[in-house]
Amino acid sequence: MPPPAITLDALCSPAQRAQLNQMHKAVGYGWKGHQHIPRFLPHIRTLKCKTLLDYGCGKGNMAMQMKLDAPDIDVRLFDPGHLPVSDLPEPADYVSCCSCLEGVEPDKLDNVLEHLYMLALKGAYFAICIRLGKKNDLPDGRNEHLSVHPPEWWITKLIAVGWSVMQVDTDDPKFLKVWLER
Repeated sequence: MPPPAITLDALCSPAQRAQLNQMHKAVGYGWKGHQHIPRFLPHIRTLKCKTLLDYGCGKGNMAMQMKLDAPDIDVRLFDPGHLPVSDLPEPADYVSCCSCLEGVEPDKLDNVLEHLYMLALKGAYFAICIRLGKKNDLPDGRNEHLSVHPPEWWITKLIAVGWSVMQVDTDDPKFLKVWLER
C-alpha cells in the first residue's frame, strides 16, 4: 500500500506559514542556500543525478546559481513558507535542504523528515543549524530556530527514517552538514 498523501499542513502549520511568508518579504531572508552548492555538487555527479529539489528554497538563489554551475541539472523549488514556491513538489534524484530543518515546528519535524526521504530518489545533502538564531526572529517574537538539537540527535533521526549517512561534517560549530543516500 502506498504511503498516505502528505499535506502542506502536515509539514508546516498555517500560522507558521504566515510567519515565514512575512519574513520572506525581507530582503536579507532566505537567500543563502547557493553557498552550499560546492559541497553537494560532487555528490550529485557521483550519483548521476539529473534533478535537484531545493527543499526550503527561500528566494530560490540556489536555482539561479545551479544554472551557471550545473546547467544540465533540472532544479526544482519548494518552500512551504514562501507562497511562490509552496506547492507540494514531485520527487527528484537529489534533495538539498539547507538552513531549513532547524526552523521546522517540533510537532511537524518527523513528517518533514519522512517527506524529504520520500522525495529523494538517490541522495540528499542537509545543512542544519544546531544553535538558536541570533537574528531574524519570527514576527510573533519566537526564535526562528524551533528545532535545535545536537548533531548526534539529527543523525539518529535521519537513520531512523531510512537514510544511509555517507559523510558528516561538524567543523563549523553552528552547522551540521550531512550527505545522505537511499
